[in-house]
Amino acid sequence: MVLFALLTIGVSDTVSSQWIKKNVKRPRPCSDALIGHEVVLRIKCGGGYSFTSSHATNHAAIALFLFFTFGHERRLWRYLLVVWAITIGIAQIYVGVHYPLDVGAGLIIGSLIGWMMSLTFQRLFKLE
Repeated sequence: MVLFALLTIGVSDTVSSQWIKKNVKRPRPCSDALIGHEVVLRIKCGGGYSFTSSHATNHAAIALFLFFTFGHERRLWRYLLVVWAITIGIAQIYVGVHYPLDVGAGLIIGSLIGWMMSLTFQRLFKLE
């Protein structure tokens, strides 16, 4: 299970950071020439691109992996995992390093990856 959790994070980070960000090349709001001076930056802007939020993608992927893999046992925890992932995404907007669309797309992509990895894990290990 730990191996699949790590694999889930690896897949989500690769999809977000290597495939999407490097092809879309959208600047972060804090470094955007048009609106960068208006952004209230609460942390260091950092380098790299904005779309999609890797934080949102990775947290959603692991949250949904655990949600679907073990959610039938711990019903309250499954909803706390979803709230946790959404909170991480909102925090990325709040600190000024991502647009809402970056976070929304990251949450959706991460959720799909987490769900697919959970299905794969359950099929391989026949969890009931």
